[in-house]
Amino acid sequence: MLPMRMDDVSSYSKREFEKLQHKIAPLVKKSTVFSIISITMISFSLINLYHLLFGDINNIVFTFIFSLLGAVGVALYKEVKFQNKEIYKTSIEYINDKIQKSEVVPEYSKEKFIEKVRVEPMNAFQVFSDFLSQEERIKKMGN
Repeated sequence: MLPMRMDDVSSYSKREFEKLQHKIAPLVKKSTVFSIISITMISFSLINLYHLLFGDINNIVFTFIFSLLGAVGVALYKEVKFQNKEIYKTSIEYINDKIQKSEVVPEYSKEKFIEKVRVEPMNAFQVFSDFLSQEERIKKMGN
């Protein structure tokens, strides 16, 4: 689910990313199901509409049904796009919340990480990973 490799990440960071995955899992599941259904509906309706419009069969009822099926598929696809925005928003909120609530990392570093997430949202997971590494390093130094 996350757009980065977890091979060379510490166990502390993996746990935090698992918490994030757990938080967004219902949204991802819903988005995936809607995506599969919408693509199937759109494809099925386009193929059948092509055969109805350019084939020998000329039935207005079937044309209407397949048109409606395609419209529902497009509506579901729009819902998928909305769900993906919600996944993104939830992920960014979780990352920012985790950074702000850290009691170990100095304030100026927290502000720097939050600013990076705000300015470079496509790199939010990498910034979060960097933050977790720094937090873990500081915790180890404190012990």
